[in-house]
Amino acid sequence: MVATIARSSQTSVSCSPMLEYLKSKVPNRAIIERIWIVLVLVWALVRALLVGTFFTQYGVNFWLYLVIDLASSIPYAIASARLVFLLIDKDSSRAIKWGVATIFFFYLPDLYIVLVARHVPRLTYIGFAVALLLLTILAIIQLRGKAKK
Repeated sequence: MVATIARSSQTSVSCSPMLEYLKSKVPNRAIIERIWIVLVLVWALVRALLVGTFFTQYGVNFWLYLVIDLASSIPYAIASARLVFLLIDKDSSRAIKWGVATIFFFYLPDLYIVLVARHVPRLTYIGFAVALLLLTILAIIQLRGKAKK
């Protein structure tokens, strides 16, 4: 019995510095959230250029879309990051609130396109809907993958 106690105390002593080392090497959630915000803003710029290419001829104001997209990107990035963290923590009641915010800010720029664009050919709308569907599926897959980690 004394040998068992000695072994378990040695293990806890030797594991503790290792755990502290690993914790110090893993970036904290605030850093991850900031990186995610930057990535989302870069994607918003790319998306705005695509919208400007395909939808300005149908009445969508590129600059207004850019402002809406950039303004909604920061709350979207924060909400989606917090949603992932809450799912990791298995806090589903708070995750629902952040999930609703994520969905709202994700679709807000696209809602502007749908409300403002005029005389858009059916094929362009179909392409827009397919791209939106694919991006939604990709976002769900990524969210589930991050939540499982």
